Amino acid sequence: MSANPCIMIVDDEFLSAMALGDFLQENGFEIVGPFTTAQDALQADKIARTDAAFLDINLGEGETSEEIAQELSRRRIPYVFLTGYSEVPPELRAFEQATFISKPVTFERALQEAREMTE
Repeated sequence: MSANPCIMIVDDEFLSAMALGDFLQENGFEIVGPFTTAQDALQADKIARTDAAFLDINLGEGETSEEIAQELSRRRIPYVFLTGYSEVPPELRAFEQATFISKPVTFERALQEAREMTE
């Protein structure tokens, strides 16, 4: 098992998620994903390996990352929401304690957040 922190990435923009994952991996993180659906991300073995996560709020076709955030919260795994919204969507107000980062996310900001979540 690796000593490097493991970051889960969930985003329906697969190429952007891959680029973010590659950058974080180059900076010492293990990557789980990226996943484009909540169902794929929620598989227990994948969450069990996760130390922190980046979650796109809107996963397309009416799907959100709310259920993933609930499971991560239950397991006390930190996460950051990535969003194109200017405000927290009403359905996610229960997660207002979480960090929300506007898209597009710079790699430097993502690296900073990843380090803070895994310290």
